[in-house]
Amino acid sequence: MYVENLTLLWDATALTADAVSTNTYDAGVAENGLDIGEVIAAIITVDVAATVAGTETYAFEFIQSASAALTSADVLVRVPFTTTQASTLLKAGKKVVINVPSGAISKRFLGLNFDGANTPTITVTASMAPSSFAEVIKQFASGFIVSG
Repeated sequence: MYVENLTLLWDATALTADAVSTNTYDAGVAENGLDIGEVIAAIITVDVAATVAGTETYAFEFIQSASAALTSADVLVRVPFTTTQASTLLKAGKKVVINVPSGAISKRFLGLNFDGANTPTITVTASMAPSSFAEVIKQFASGFIVSG
């Protein structure tokens, strides 16, 4: 499974404070429309496990905004994790899939927001794809060249 660069939201990004995704998806470009086909999902792969040493909390939010910088964003779906949940669900190699309800997207730019509390630390890679892709997406080490 290849991840299309235009759908990549975070690429091995270390998150230690609240932050929006480093990249956005522009649904306003005609070829990028999401109004037909399968339900879209944000697929977050944990590269480095979440810190669970104390009372850290983690939440990922699928957001939309009129701005490419994802300012004044609307939260479409929020997936929170307590410290106890994070210790098992946010280990290296685990996936978090956020399905976006059909018809919920109404703004041009899409992305993710990380909302953490009490010194959270996690490294993730995230992209958007049809929800059926979630089970086949696997992140591999980067820096390899594939030629045929």
